Amino acid sequence: MKVIVKEAFRPAQIQHIENELDNIQKIIGGYIDCITIFGGNICIIVDDEAVLKMRHPNVYCPEIGQGIRGTVIFCGVEEDDFRSLTDKEVAVISNYINLFSIT
Repeated sequence: MKVIVKEAFRPAQIQHIENELDNIQKIIGGYIDCITIFGGNICIIVDDEAVLKMRHPNVYCPEIGQGIRGTVIFCGVEEDDFRSLTDKEVAVISNYINLFSIT
């Protein structure tokens, strides 16, 4: 699926990844948690224990009023499943990251 991966201190990258739990956990470095944005159509997949692991701040999330730490994955959401981002969503998320990137 087409996603945007944003690591702390690095530019965001469009990547094509397998929609498998173990693969997603490997990318973010831990157990996943999801923050939905833009009315629930887009999800930020985060490391559930990033604060405890003292990961670097990455992106501020106004929807929850705090910064997100560690590597994050932006993907689409359809019902209860992750999905590829559309080209329009990639553009919107790229703007979001440019506005709210901490590093």
